[in-house]
Amino acid sequence: MDLSLTRERAHDALEQAHKLSVRTPVVEQAATVQNLLGSRLASAALGINNTRTLLRWSQGGCSRREVAEHRLQILYHLVTAISLIYDDRVAVAFLRGSNPSLDNQAPMEVLAAERPARAGPRLLAAVELLLSG
Repeated sequence: MDLSLTRERAHDALEQAHKLSVRTPVVEQAATVQNLLGSRLASAALGINNTRTLLRWSQGGCSRREVAEHRLQILYHLVTAISLIYDDRVAVAFLRGSNPSLDNQAPMEVLAAERPARAGPRLLAAVELLLSG
């Protein structure tokens, strides 16, 4: 496959996923990541100690933590972009596995540990490498 077509496809998936991440209500984002990752893994990636919080969001409850909601949007963006090119299984493996472009940390650990403004660009760059390679 032509490398420029692969990069273009990756860029298109990231752009489409971004649009979806800003248009999709928090309720749907929470339900999607919970269904994909399970409550425990999704909550850990979001830096939430209690899985009931994510369940409440997926059932229409509101977030009182702007940082957690921003992390949710980033997580949704990541899994959507990967799923557009590959599938949900690859998205889960990407999030859980150590990543050389993230100093061998798992993307979900980076998302949970860092401020979203720092984690977001790093994680999107890692996803772009995955999608264009």
